[in-house]
Amino acid sequence: MTLLETFGSPENAYIAAGMLRSNGIACEVSESAGSELFPAPMGGIGETSLYVDSAKAEEALRLLREH
Repeated sequence: MTLLETFGSPENAYIAAGMLRSNGIACEVSESAGSELFPAPMGGIGETSLYVDSAKAEEALRLLREH
């Protein structure tokens, strides 16, 4: 798995993950402890990371940029 993007809020990461999955790209969301302990509307202290299969990273990044 390759780190594709980091998000300030878990919600945005899960929305992006759902879009990628609906386009046939497997992915995983990983939340740092800070994002859970200190949630904030525009992102908290922590970050939420989105990982995809290395072979699909270029396609996944293209999809994220288009949406």
